[in-house]
Amino acid sequence: MRRSNLYYCHWRREVTIKNKKLLWPIYATGVFSLGLWFWAGQLSNSFLFDHRSPDPTLGRVIPFDLKGGVFYITEHEQTQYQIAFYGGIALFVVYAATYSHIKKRLK
Repeated sequence: MRRSNLYYCHWRREVTIKNKKLLWPIYATGVFSLGLWFWAGQLSNSFLFDHRSPDPTLGRVIPFDLKGGVFYITEHEQTQYQIAFYGGIALFVVYAATYSHIKKRLK
């Protein structure tokens, strides 16, 4: 085997190892975004058992439309849901863009 082929194989192996090290944070971002998405789903399912009429004493005054019904939630619950839902979407977009960029570099 010629020396240039050996150099190419060694260089290609180093690049592949470096790119695989870059993929782990991307995978972690994907898993974290799925976790946030499942958290948003769990929160919305927990709202099904909440009050259907506003209750100012408990702070449940924000209407939340879910599965054909209107439920009233607190401001804190609304903030948690928005962080989980929109944060999961944002992280998934970052994951998808970065993953496709790294995969193109691997080819």
